[in-house]
Amino acid sequence: MAVLVLSYLLAFRCASQNLVPNPNFEDYTDCPTTLGQIHLAPPWMNGNEGHVDYFHSCVDPGGIVDVPDNGWGHQDPLSGQAYSGVGAGSLGLNDYREYLMAPLLSPLIVGQSYLVSFYISLAEAACPIVPFGALFTVGPPVYDSYHHLAYEPQIETNGGLLDNYIGWTLVSRCFIADGGENYITIGNFRDVYNTPFDSSCFLPAGDHGYYFVEDVSVIEMPLSESEFTMDPVTVCGPYTINPGSAENYHWNDGTTNPTLTVTESGTYSVTLSNECAFSYGEIEVTIILDAPPVILPNDTVLCPGESIEIILDPDAGIYEWNDGNSNNEYTITEEGEYIVTLTDDCDETSDTINIAFLDPPIPFTLGEDTVICEGDLISISLDPDLGEFEWQDGSNSTTYTISEGGTYALTITSQCGTEEDEIMVTVVESIVFSLGPDMIALCNGQEIEIDLDPDLGDFLWHDNSQGNTFTISEGGTVSVTISNTCFTETDSMVVEVVYPPVFTLGPDLTVCSGEFPVTIDMSDVEHAESWEWTGGSSESVILVSTPGTYGVTISNDCFAMSDEIVVTVGDVDPVVTLPPDQLLCPGQTFMLDAGGLMGTYQWSTSTGSVTDADTFLVTEPGTYYLTVTNICGSGSDSVTIYYIPPLAPPDLGNDFSLCPGETGVLYAGVENVTYLWSEGTTGTVGTADSLAITSPGTYSVQIADGCTSASDTVIVTFNANPPDIDLPASVDLCQGDTVVIDAGVTGVQYLWNDASTGSATTAPELIVTTSGIYYLQVSNACGTDADTIMIIDAGPAPTVSLGADLSLCPGDVMNVIPVSSDVQSWLWHDSSTSSSFSVSAAGVVYVEASNQCGQAGDTIQVTMLPATPPLDLGADLSICPGETVTLTITEPNVDILWHASTGSAASDTTSTNPEFSLDTSGLITATISNACGSASDSVVVSLLDAAPTLDLGADQLLCPGEAITFDPGIKDVEYMWLEVSSGVVSTGSTTAITSPGTIILTISNDCGSATDTVI
Repeated sequence: MAVLVLSYLLAFRCASQNLVPNPNFEDYTDCPTTLGQIHLAPPWMNGNEGHVDYFHSCVDPGGIVDVPDNGWGHQDPLSGQAYSGVGAGSLGLNDYREYLMAPLLSPLIVGQSYLVSFYISLAEAACPIVPFGALFTVGPPVYDSYHHLAYEPQIETNGGLLDNYIGWTLVSRCFIADGGENYITIGNFRDVYNTPFDSSCFLPAGDHGYYFVEDVSVIEMPLSESEFTMDPVTVCGPYTINPGSAENYHWNDGTTNPTLTVTESGTYSVTLSNECAFSYGEIEVTIILDAPPVILPNDTVLCPGESIEIILDPDAGIYEWNDGNSNNEYTITEEGEYIVTLTDDCDETSDTINIAFLDPPIPFTLGEDTVICEGDLISISLDPDLGEFEWQDGSNSTTYTISEGGTYALTITSQCGTEEDEIMVTVVESIVFSLGPDMIALCNGQEIEIDLDPDLGDFLWHDNSQGNTFTISEGGTVSVTISNTCFTETDSMVVEVVYPPVFTLGPDLTVCSGEFPVTIDMSDVEHAESWEWTGGSSESVILVSTPGTYGVTISNDCFAMSDEIVVTVGDVDPVVTLPPDQLLCPGQTFMLDAGGLMGTYQWSTSTGSVTDADTFLVTEPGTYYLTVTNICGSGSDSVTIYYIPPLAPPDLGNDFSLCPGETGVLYAGVENVTYLWSEGTTGTVGTADSLAITSPGTYSVQIADGCTSASDTVIVTFNANPPDIDLPASVDLCQGDTVVIDAGVTGVQYLWNDASTGSATTAPELIVTTSGIYYLQVSNACGTDADTIMIIDAGPAPTVSLGADLSLCPGDVMNVIPVSSDVQSWLWHDSSTSSSFSVSAAGVVYVEASNQCGQAGDTIQVTMLPATPPLDLGADLSICPGETVTLTITEPNVDILWHASTGSAASDTTSTNPEFSLDTSGLITATISNACGSASDSVVVSLLDAAPTLDLGADQLLCPGEAITFDPGIKDVEYMWLEVSSGVVSTGSTTAITSPGTIILTISNDCGSATDTVI
């Protein structure tokens, strides 16, 4: 029969349509190039903002999305060349999910059963999880960013870890449609708290549950339904229902485990499914509630002659006491341990009671009356087994500390009697007194009387005198020591003698009007505490703006002294008048005199200055300045002294020859002088500025001004030869310059001819500004001569520019290449001669460029920028909840960028301020930068556990011989137990108490502590 059913199902599958489009991802629009491209296999798409991957063998071998070897591992497809990849959970709590989603070829039919199957394979670079399933919805499911979809999938694995990475694992389930579902979504639908994973798996990728997905199908299947029954059961405790073997289970409480454990009576139902065959069954479970356990009274203490009667429920079961008695009523008259056992239908319970007999409290004593010093303590500690304690102040401790005087009484009571005692304590109080302030002022000649309470004790003063009084008559330190039975106290004060302020305002003042305001400064007067000026000012310094009488009274705690000063207005500014400018001959001197003005003299020249002299002797040319200053101001004047320079000798030129019948003219060529011409044989021949020569001879001229004279001589001969001129063949002319062509002959007529312009001139010299060929003809009575000269264009002078000033970072080297033209040679400031210069340090860079027409230079300033400083944020930090950590960067002149990563991109923060604060865990990264680079550092901020809380519960009653163990069960804290009565301190997480008293527990961690007390 099973074979027939299987054959029928297989045949039905083959005949039924797969409602999943592109089920094995073979249809694609393009080869994938990277992760997250499932859209290339339409109509598959992402079910949320996560990115499902598409793998295909059409990419380059070994690529991140290749088949079979890719970035997640190795896997051959079930068929064809492609499959998809889904991230089903991430390490940590960021709840990242990926979902594979596609529309169905047709909506599902209400009440129809469908067989859903697909294959998954764990990637080698991931870790296995447990839940993985398929969700069917009307339209795409609603999603929240990249987080898990909060849906209950119709198909979900419920076995162990899905850890098969070698082959493919089939996930196949059947479900009944609600109708209208037209989208399938595949992935993990559990949040991070409900997604079991392999905790022993540690891989570099850090992801849990990345699976390849292949061959998805949804096929309509015939529905088979049946019912089965399970026999009712009656049990005493929890019962586990096991309905038998099936592929899927669904209990009426929503769980899907193969079995269900129940603890309450009731009817429980389950649906079993195998493929599309569903079976429904239920069971009636009756849980017999346990009868209450047997409970005896608490351990009891009796007085002599007393007894206790115990009555138990006669219907609860069968009783058996440890002495063999089986009655439910039991009377105890002796000390000991009594145990009873109750047996009912489901259980057997026991309880124990301990009976002790207490004697009346024994007499005790608090000790003799006593005297103590203030601050001392008397500690009384009595045996807590004496009974219940009550002190006169109502306290009940077995120990009592006395720190004050008075009568102290204790009553000890037990259920069997009472005892009392008392003690009187007298306290010697500490000595409290004061001589007064630490420092006092004593007016010179005054006395101060100190009078202290004589009952304070015995007195000893600094001068070894005794008694409760002391007279102060001089400066110094006054101290006294007072002693009684218990204490010794000392106090002292410094006595400072106050003397009268001694000062004077000085002589009366005469000032000029321009000197107002005048400052009168009395701030350095010794022993001064206050100032009172005429007019009401109380400052130590005043400004006087008008003439008058000004008085001041300077006071301190003891004295007041006065003085006054008269301020009057004096003369006006001095007027300085020097002689007019002077013209002197060489060697002459000139005395400058200001005319006897009153004041301070200062002479100034180009070579220096002279002070405190009312006259000044001039011996060289220049401008001389005099400033005279008195109390009213200053006045100035200046005079310029010129010296006539010695005459330069006149220049009559070279000796020359005249042709017979020719006339020559001699010119002295000097202005503003007198002339005296003479001929060697005839004497004086004229006084004009020139002389006509018609005969040979020796001629001289003497020139003179008011100071010096000079002369020159020329020899004139007769010569019948024509003139001879010889010009250079060529001369270089730089652009922008001029060249002067000098004929070099005298006594002739000149005719220049400029070949480029055709111009002519008769001057003995020609000034040339352009290149070309120039022609000169000279002639006299003896004849004519001519010559030419070529002026060659030598080009422009050089130009050079180094550009703007430079700024370098430490370690930089920059090659400076000048922008230049027409340069033939280079000379740098370090005497190097290359056409460029390497700069690596601060300083001045200078270059000079040269050619035949001149030089040009330029200078730049090189400065060094500050290096990028290192950044050290310090060690990683830990903070408690509610705390904030603040980091500060103090480096000057840098740009700052903070970034805090706290586990979610939405909560990341940045800042450019010098300070940055964080109140949660995360990674703080800071980067500082300047023109020379950047530096970074990071600090991990960890969030510690919150400060612990503690509750030891209610106070406990401890029976003799019994021990109570306290175990708060709080982990990751430090323990400190204190037994107050004994002072014993322990640090374990538990403590056992065997004697009554007060127990104090303090627990602490890095974020705080908590304390509780139990008695």
